[in-house]
Amino acid sequence: MSDPVHFNDPYDCALSLDMKSYHQRNDDFHSIVRNVMMGKQDIGEIPMRKAPIPAWAMNVANETFKNEQSKFGVCCFSETNHSILMWSHYADHHKGVCIEFDFPEHSPQYSNLSKVTYSDEFPAFKFDDYRGLSKETVQNKIRQLITVKAKDWQYEKEWRLVHENKNILYPKPLTVKSVLLGVRGEQHVKNKILDLLEGRSCQFSQAQLEYNSFNIKYPL
Repeated sequence: MSDPVHFNDPYDCALSLDMKSYHQRNDDFHSIVRNVMMGKQDIGEIPMRKAPIPAWAMNVANETFKNEQSKFGVCCFSETNHSILMWSHYADHHKGVCIEFDFPEHSPQYSNLSKVTYSDEFPAFKFDDYRGLSKETVQNKIRQLITVKAKDWQYEKEWRLVHENKNILYPKPLTVKSVLLGVRGEQHVKNKILDLLEGRSCQFSQAQLEYNSFNIKYPL
């Protein structure tokens, strides 16, 4: 379960409380108070339930939220094994492997798996949404926010396994369905994989270029 701090996208899982809504809330309150003092609005229109939040309270809440978020570990998966970009970026320029896992729909492993949402908007969590929530509710919200990424990444078709602890092995076993070696995979790597898979009900294949097209194929 990797620490998101080390992900290649600096925006990935870089969560904090929404400062824009914090400043907007305070500005709106002060604007109404000014209007009341100038006789433009009635005193009863002052939204006392939305009084300004002291900067120290916002800082404490933000640090608490970040500390809670920083505990989570994430393991990333994809729906596809045919992406030229992903083979280039994540598998040592097509020399590495792609491992296919099985996630039975009603298994505990599947319940911890979440599909990534790709958005043009950075995920926001307002102070008012955060205040007074239980730790469990905050953790569930963080899990939700961790699975939001910029639309530029949608080609990855990503799913994420999220756990409340990072830098550990996922505590539940995952079943390997197949191992795919990249187009540039070397023979000694192939031999090592075949040795490891001997006697196991797991498929193996090496990727091939589909000539006259930008496709990758696997003769499974």
